[in-house]
Amino acid sequence: MIINKKCFKISFAEPVLLLAAVLYAVGIRYWFPVCMSMEKVMSCHWAGEVLKAMSVLMIGLALISIFLPDAWGKIGVNISAAGISVLMMLIPGRVISICSNEAMKCRQGTSVGTLIFTLIFILIAIVDMVICASMLASEKHKRK
Repeated sequence: MIINKKCFKISFAEPVLLLAAVLYAVGIRYWFPVCMSMEKVMSCHWAGEVLKAMSVLMIGLALISIFLPDAWGKIGVNISAAGISVLMMLIPGRVISICSNEAMKCRQGTSVGTLIFTLIFILIAIVDMVICASMLASEKHKRK
């Protein structure tokens, strides 16, 4: 078993994850925000706040993955990113309620945008895990 296999190159998936996380953080704030109301705080407001915080967490995980030299560590970070993405997918409408009207911004924009970006996050995490696992497997074959 290889414990300290160093990933000397950054795979293409890590900067793509960082870019997607930054785009989501900007998107949840400006492109597909939750409903705004001046009279009262709507239920979807809290879903938006949690998604903003989780987008910052995804940016942090992407940065850790870029600067982490250990392949096993990168696999662990990618598992965390995939798990957080699943939680992000469940937040609007399941964990935290959003507006019941189908025509509202949070239903048409935030839910759809979050679903698309979280699927992208999961796909990128899986691709990066496969890349790191193949690096570990090739190193194992070289040692035999």
